[in-house]
Amino acid sequence: MRTRLSRAGGMYLNQVIENGDVLGVAWGRTIHQMSKTMTPKSCKNVTVIQMLSSMPSQPDLTIIESSSQIAYKLSGRVASLHVPAVVSSARLAMELQAEPIIRSNFDVLTRCTKAFFVVGNALDENPLIRVGVLNKKEMQTYRDLGAVGVICGRFHDKEGMPVVDDVDQRILGISLAQLRQIERKIFLAGGERGYDATLGALLGGYVTDLIVDEGTAEFLLACELPH
Repeated sequence: MRTRLSRAGGMYLNQVIENGDVLGVAWGRTIHQMSKTMTPKSCKNVTVIQMLSSMPSQPDLTIIESSSQIAYKLSGRVASLHVPAVVSSARLAMELQAEPIIRSNFDVLTRCTKAFFVVGNALDENPLIRVGVLNKKEMQTYRDLGAVGVICGRFHDKEGMPVVDDVDQRILGISLAQLRQIERKIFLAGGERGYDATLGALLGGYVTDLIVDEGTAEFLLACELPH
């Protein structure tokens, strides 16, 4: 399923990307695979920016490699957030973002015209635990607060409302409010364990373009979604 979604995502991105776009990219195995297999397209003045800062090294999750590959395939340039995804305190997160060099790349996020991402569930299988961003106790805290999904390290509930805890203040990356403001938000989703997270992302207004597997499509069609 991941292979099919990544291929579909690459084809769709090639169709919708335009000269001058600023493309925000999230991390994830599907996007990483897409970055390797998508067909090159000659574009002008395209910038690809990470929407979440650097993760501990994982062969199938490296966001810097994914964003660099996508930028290369689109004849664009990459803007990297050279700071950890999560730091030890909210104060440190604020201080890092205030540094001029770091601030300049975070400012690129505010100019995104398109975003490309996946949503994770709030279960202990989430890669955020595997890479050490969260531990199981912290994930349980988010579940207790009603979280069902996570986008770029930011949790939301079944209605799409942000779920905020201490960790949220220490994350260096795009916020859900910023994501919602991006004109075109392209979202890959697949698998039964992600149904609630996908529905929440739609209800929260974080998605405009949806690429899903058959099971997810059937689930969403059965839901009473507002028009």
